[in-house]
Amino acid sequence: MRTVYWFVLLVALVNIVLSAATYAKSSMPVSNMCSAHCDVVLGNSYAKLFGIPQALIGVVSFTFLALLAWYFLVFETKLAKKLIFISLALGSLYALRMLYIQAFILNAFCPYCVVIDISTIVAGFAVVFMHKRRKAYVSTH
Repeated sequence: MRTVYWFVLLVALVNIVLSAATYAKSSMPVSNMCSAHCDVVLGNSYAKLFGIPQALIGVVSFTFLALLAWYFLVFETKLAKKLIFISLALGSLYALRMLYIQAFILNAFCPYCVVIDISTIVAGFAVVFMHKRRKAYVSTH
């Protein structure tokens, strides 16, 4: 069970770095850090939520998730576990939305954004699967 939370911590840390890189890219449009598709994805109306760049929201969100995962690994509290579950459930839904926008509305994919979205979804599924598996185990024993 703890392995899943180590995985969540790793995903959160990687996504902090990738979100910071995409934020830097969106702040410096002349940067050659990414493909031309990044410019399409980061330079449209979907790149901001209430006027805040999505990448900056990602840095904050994944920092929160990393802190929660670390806190759970150290103290194993039910509250941290629930907050991780809720954060990843919402984050996975949002990541699906962003992948949909890139695929069907923008017809362009930012490689960093795709890695962020897919890793968030995988971490979300891992936590949900572990949660369901644990519930099934507890109910049979």
